[in-house]
Amino acid sequence: MIPDSPERWEQIDALFAEALDRPEAERSAFLAAACAGDPELLEAVRSLLASEVAAARMIGESVGDAAADLLASLSDEVDAAEAGMIGRIIGTYRLVAELGRGGMGVVYLAERADGEYDKRVALKLVKRGMDTDEILQRFHMERRILAALEHPNIAALYDGGATDDGRPYLVMEAVEGERITTYCDARRLTVAERLDLFRSVCSAVQYAHQKLVVHRDIKPSNVLVTAGGTPKLLDFGIARLLDAEPGGSMRTRTRLRMLTPDYAAPEQIRGDPVTTASDVHALGAVLYELLTGRRPYGNRDSVSAEEPGMERPIRRPSLAVAADADAEGVAIARGTHPNQLRRSLKGDLDTIILKALEPDPRLRYQSARELIEDLDRFRSGLPVTARIAGPAYRAGKFVRRHRIGLAAAAVVLVSLVSGLGAALWQAERADAERARAERERAIAEEQRDAAEEVAAFLEGMFAAANPFSIQPGRLDTMRIGTLLDRGASRIGTEFTDRPLIRARMQGVLGRAYRSLGMYDQAEPLLTQSLDTYRAVSGTGPDAANAMNALGNLYLDLERAADAENLHREALGIRRQLLGSDHSDVAQSLNNLAAALQNAGRLDEAEPLYDELLALHRRLDPPDSAAFADALNTRMVLAYRKDDFDTALPLAREILDINRALFGTDHPRVTQSMNNLGQLLSRTGELEEAETLMRESLEMNRTMLGGMHPNIAAGAANLAGVLLRLDRVEEAETLYLEAIAINRQVLGDRHPGLAISITSYADLLVARGALDEAERLQREALAINRAAFGATHINVGIVTARLAENLCLQGRTDAGRGLFRDALAGLRASVPETHSAVRSAREAASRCAVESLP
Repeated sequence: MIPDSPERWEQIDALFAEALDRPEAERSAFLAAACAGDPELLEAVRSLLASEVAAARMIGESVGDAAADLLASLSDEVDAAEAGMIGRIIGTYRLVAELGRGGMGVVYLAERADGEYDKRVALKLVKRGMDTDEILQRFHMERRILAALEHPNIAALYDGGATDDGRPYLVMEAVEGERITTYCDARRLTVAERLDLFRSVCSAVQYAHQKLVVHRDIKPSNVLVTAGGTPKLLDFGIARLLDAEPGGSMRTRTRLRMLTPDYAAPEQIRGDPVTTASDVHALGAVLYELLTGRRPYGNRDSVSAEEPGMERPIRRPSLAVAADADAEGVAIARGTHPNQLRRSLKGDLDTIILKALEPDPRLRYQSARELIEDLDRFRSGLPVTARIAGPAYRAGKFVRRHRIGLAAAAVVLVSLVSGLGAALWQAERADAERARAERERAIAEEQRDAAEEVAAFLEGMFAAANPFSIQPGRLDTMRIGTLLDRGASRIGTEFTDRPLIRARMQGVLGRAYRSLGMYDQAEPLLTQSLDTYRAVSGTGPDAANAMNALGNLYLDLERAADAENLHREALGIRRQLLGSDHSDVAQSLNNLAAALQNAGRLDEAEPLYDELLALHRRLDPPDSAAFADALNTRMVLAYRKDDFDTALPLAREILDINRALFGTDHPRVTQSMNNLGQLLSRTGELEEAETLMRESLEMNRTMLGGMHPNIAAGAANLAGVLLRLDRVEEAETLYLEAIAINRQVLGDRHPGLAISITSYADLLVARGALDEAERLQREALAINRAAFGATHINVGIVTARLAENLCLQGRTDAGRGLFRDALAGLRASVPETHSAVRSAREAASRCAVESLP
């Protein structure tokens, strides 16, 4: 039952506090003695103690707030008591609806009941049974705090009073809006726009600090943004007045603190005194989340004073964005792409945010005003105070602010740098070595920033060339190939003295060429990029990225051995540098497994794919593009092993995820549709397969233009379904289109061409054009043997089809010999139960091949 008086609550609260102060082993005996003859009191305090861990996670304002389990067990009676409040008039306000409830009070939407004017407000009322002296003291403190705060970005206090039964209430501004993170993401606000909003929040916090108020619980849910774009800081319920006398303050328990773990400062976790720097830490955590999409400490349900993770180094925001498994989604929500977002955070913004989040409050900004000033300096291109300003750093800031006048002011700039250097030398003679090291670091950082600015400019020019990015640009605005050719020509003459910039741009261009299926142009650029990184920076992360790019091109070119070597080396480097749980490691696992799979080494690929899927389950949400890609690799392996029971549901799940993420007009979606169509074709569901493949092909024609390997593959796949539906003329048109595209884009020696001409040869066999079919089958067989060797599944399939053609022509001796070769090769690469082996055996039986091996 609910305690029937404030005195009863005080009794429970006092015993709870005394029990907490005792060792856990002594609590039961203490309570048994203290509650002798009062079993209800004993049960109430035991319930509070049992909920202590959960209570430490909550934003509590009283013992009622801490007693999660106890209140849950009593909530029916409380709800029954409060349910009749809607429609009641309190003061001059009528309660309209309940907005929310906390430990000590309920917040209602209310409206004026006296007809004086039409205004809706939020009315906060103390719950029945919660009106203890401690709670009332807290409530009056909140009223005192809010009455002192009049700021456009703080929810205002309008009125206050007490009900007829003595329960106090507050009448506050009703803020209709979204939490600041949701508001920004929904509107894809840029970094600059988010900083504008955040500055207003900082201004509100600074105003509160000037009124000697520390908020103590700043977090996104306490910052709502109205439809008009005005942020409002809410909930000063656990705020503290800096001038409160110690004797008049609320009792603070060492193990039950009021905070939100994801945003609380380390000193709050430890129970140390809370200052304005504690609010600065919370502001830093909110800014980190606004700009990166993640929280600095991750998602934390609870923290303790002893938890070392609270003071571990926080990952720099720019690195957090780069490492995010959903980096593209985070960037899209900020109106940009991952590389641009990382560059916008790198440098001064990294430094500002990390200073705000310093574990030691003495090293943080000491006020919200200092944080605002550094953000303003950053926005104006001035040196920020969070960073030790060596001469190179200051000069670099000057350069960026005055690019146009640099030519005329070169001499002045040199003098300025020299003057700064001399002045700093005079000022820092006692610490000359530290200053020298800092200057060298700053110079290196400036050089890196300059390189990235140049690369970012060119990379932005070519961003539209990748149709498979999450936000592909329009491909019909100009001839992308011409633009890439111009860029390649420029790189041939520029950056000759800056090899790392040149290597980066060669990689950018090479990847763009590859995405368009222009493999001949891509290969020399990606090769040169990797060679430069190996020569200049050794086997570091840049070299691993270059290996990955070139290895993927080799996969497209069906050069499985070359791809395997590069992806295996890249995987080793990334594991050594990044550890096991990293998205780049997952990428290398996937690519190495793909190389092994393409080489027909399915048993070697399978454990890598299993490791990859387990890694993605740890790193990625189940509705992310990265997780869909991991499922896709497992689906393809199952397909190649004829395990359609596994492959088909995976293909449907992948398509659902990609449609939810990217809509309908995206190459990832068309590829997923085509994959599902192929599986349906293999399982005999031809009508659904045709619908999916036709839709996929038409979308690819729109997005990718006329000459792309994906269009060729889609046309050939659809043709195969139409052929099985006896629509031979339609199938022939599509096969011929696929062959023409592949000959032009891939060349005459590519396995992709071999697939399309093998499929067209099947049509010719069905039509009776056996001589023409034989010519194509022999061409395909030569291509596959050159690419894969004698024992690859593709070689075995084409050999078996050529053998059957020869038997149909009456050349049974030659056909029987080829059947034996085909079966030997197939059995060396796939199990006896594989459909390719079964098909070859059935065809051989029709050719009356005796003594099959």
